[in-house]
Amino acid sequence: MEREALEHFDPESIDLAELVSELRERCGHCIEDVVVGRTLLRDEVAQRLNCSMLEAEQLVDTLIARGFVRQGSLSDGREGLLIDGAVST
Repeated sequence: MEREALEHFDPESIDLAELVSELRERCGHCIEDVVVGRTLLRDEVAQRLNCSMLEAEQLVDTLIARGFVRQGSLSDGREGLLIDGAVST
């Protein structure tokens, strides 16, 4: 999934299901705290895809908008990010 540093970044070419699977393996199924979770996911995406922080943030936004990652309540009642990988239709 990594790309060459000088290659033009094309977000449309990213397999979101594959990316979220890698993120789930790396970060787990849930991340405590929404802000910390978004930052962690952004940093992981930027590293994995060798893209800018802005591009990574936009991909995290896309993952959330498409239901791959969602905000939800954790078992102790706190809010966090849940990395599902299953998209709701």
